[in-house]
Amino acid sequence: MSIDSFKIASDSLRANILTLPSGKYLTAGQHQFLTLWTRDFCHAVRGLLTLNEDEVVMNHLGLLLKSLRDDGLVPRVVDNKMVQLRVAWQATRKLFPFLPSMKIEGPLKPQYTDEHGSCAIDSNLLVLIAALQMKARPLGEAWWKEHEAELKKVYHYYDAKILHGFIYQTPFADWQDSASREGYSFLTNFFYLIVSVRLRKLGWKIALDEIAYAEKLKHEFFVKTSGVFKTMRGSDIVSIDGNLLALEADEFLT
Repeated sequence: MSIDSFKIASDSLRANILTLPSGKYLTAGQHQFLTLWTRDFCHAVRGLLTLNEDEVVMNHLGLLLKSLRDDGLVPRVVDNKMVQLRVAWQATRKLFPFLPSMKIEGPLKPQYTDEHGSCAIDSNLLVLIAALQMKARPLGEAWWKEHEAELKKVYHYYDAKILHGFIYQTPFADWQDSASREGYSFLTNFFYLIVSVRLRKLGWKIALDEIAYAEKLKHEFFVKTSGVFKTMRGSDIVSIDGNLLALEADEFLT
């Protein structure tokens, strides 16, 4: 029996679409993941658009942009409950399965930091990448023009995050938020480069010297002996995420 992998993937993605009176959104999964995680949603946008779920993308992005913090930070997560409470409740249900599930419903509230008080350093960049993907859709140009001022605020959040030439992250700030990865990560700075290049092509005024930045990224993170990019500056650890994404970015590798 052949396995239709596209059907499995599309069914799985659509199963996590949440419909509320305010519109459609994408949750990160079920149980303790039944919430609107910004990173998970952004990484799923290409799949949603492939399935013509443009309404979900526009509505979810619109919610994030409407919920910007004063400094331009997008929410780490949006829910009607504190995400820590949802996780704790689901862990309790494993011991006492007769307890009811915790639904997600309106009104939704943004949450910007985690239990360590850390922000998600890469979420703004992922939102911009998702918005650029949305812009290429039939309704994308009109949607982009409506939200361009907010998107500029999202980009300029990083103006205050550059330290010694790269975006500096505090502990627990990137996608691997169970680890205290402080300093300079390849993935976050790679995202910053490709977003800057793509936004400049749209006519935005970008101060970044993209050629010099790309060369500096390669110099600081590329390991010649293994032929891959290490995850953090000052560490020999390699993860596949940045390397796979770098392979398809024409702005970075030939």
